Amino acid sequence: MKYCIIGNGAAGIDAALGIRTKNEEADIEIFTSSNHHLYYRPKLVEYVGSQMKPEDLILHNEDLYIQKKIKVNLNCKIISIEKDKKIIRDSKGKEHKYDFLIIATGARSFLPPVEGSNLKGVFSLRNFRDADLINGYAESVKKIVIAGGGLLGLETANSLLRVCKDVTVVEIADNLLPRQLDDQGGEFLKQLLIKKGLKFICGTSVKQINGNEKIESLTLSTGEKIEADMLVFSAGIRPEIDLALSGGIKCDKGIVVNNHLETSVKGIYAAGDCIQMEGKLFGLWISAKEQGKIAGLSACGMNETYMGSYPPVVLKITGIDLFSAGYNPLSEEFASAEKKVIINDSVYKKIYYNKGKALAAMIIGDSSAALMARKLMSGKLSLDEFLNIMK
Repeated sequence: MKYCIIGNGAAGIDAALGIRTKNEEADIEIFTSSNHHLYYRPKLVEYVGSQMKPEDLILHNEDLYIQKKIKVNLNCKIISIEKDKKIIRDSKGKEHKYDFLIIATGARSFLPPVEGSNLKGVFSLRNFRDADLINGYAESVKKIVIAGGGLLGLETANSLLRVCKDVTVVEIADNLLPRQLDDQGGEFLKQLLIKKGLKFICGTSVKQINGNEKIESLTLSTGEKIEADMLVFSAGIRPEIDLALSGGIKCDKGIVVNNHLETSVKGIYAAGDCIQMEGKLFGLWISAKEQGKIAGLSACGMNETYMGSYPPVVLKITGIDLFSAGYNPLSEEFASAEKKVIINDSVYKKIYYNKGKALAAMIIGDSSAALMARKLMSGKLSLDEFLNIMK
């Protein structure tokens, strides 16, 4: 039995490991255009502006793949899928036959169609190459702008403070992390980050990038013009679906899969940032790992079902502990929810609950409370217990 996996990110590797737990003899082969083995992508922002080396982020050394009898083809880009023949073809024209195929092509950074985005000094962050280009360019600039105040944008901005003292975040929402924090929490976080040296312009976006050969300034949607000689877009991701689409596999915003992670083509599965299930995209490391494992087990004939995973949000900025889970102001439950709030100069704690059920928890600046909130939202701590210790 031959299993081919396209992509060696979290989903691809966990798919391979999942297969191996159920089939010790099958041929498992992974194909990736990357020249690196699996690395911990969420830590890539720590690589920016630091003295870290790529190998510091690598999760598994060669010994694991040898031990598990998993062949990994680095620098090997798959360019086509022939579903009827059960063949994939790489960029060198070589064909690879499979019995089962798992697509884990991940996602790419979304670059808004902004005039001037082709100028020198405009970047996005998705892989080691992006990070190396950002590190090299940041060494000689005086003003850096991050377009996007989500988790990745904030972490990237904080990392770039190591090499540039003038870093501004431009966020289209009126406050930071609007999907994870209410307005009060977003403002509280912003003030903490301002104390660390970051600057913010909220309620606007980058409309135009100005300069001759390289970036010199930005025009915002409000009409304001600000100086900048480097811009990093952090505007989310888009699933990599081109390969699947050209192979006749049903796609929408992502590769459409069912609860077993099987695509519209029998015997072809997909997992990770590239998928769409029940109209939802995921785009999180923990979700990709879980999906990869289930896709691998499903390809082995196991009746595994993916129910969706929505892990809590944690901000990785030294000196600021942030935990958020469950916040959804559009939910009807929030309209009549009770809440308990504790705020001082350095701590923001808020819990929403309704009829004895915890709906959401937001903790900033208190690591022990964040740990308790994690237990609460995962069902390992009762609401009454949490309210008693929330002081």
